[in-house]
Amino acid sequence: MVKSGIDKNAILVEKDAHERGTYDNAFNSRAVTDALGLTIKTAIICCKPFHARRCLMSYAWAYRDTKLLVCPAELESQKNTNRENWFNNSDGIERIMSELKKCGQYFVEAIPIIS
Repeated sequence: MVKSGIDKNAILVEKDAHERGTYDNAFNSRAVTDALGLTIKTAIICCKPFHARRCLMSYAWAYRDTKLLVCPAELESQKNTNRENWFNNSDGIERIMSELKKCGQYFVEAIPIIS
């Protein structure tokens, strides 16, 4: 972002995520913006394409009143795992199935149990 002309002081970085990765990133980011007194109306989430759904779900949970835009960035090293070909190789299938599993695990606690 700095190479594109954005002032480094305008970039907030959350770097304390641990066990639950994306979930922690989202809620730690919320803590950072809340501590600064910022109201985030719109945010852009940049992430790996296969990870976009979990990112959106996590940040939507942490920032319930924020308009979130997802901007997946395909990396050269991950060309074998995109929406056109992930199902053609075992690495792609494993990566996508792992993401689906994580989406379910992350949000079990968010879904109320109706008895």
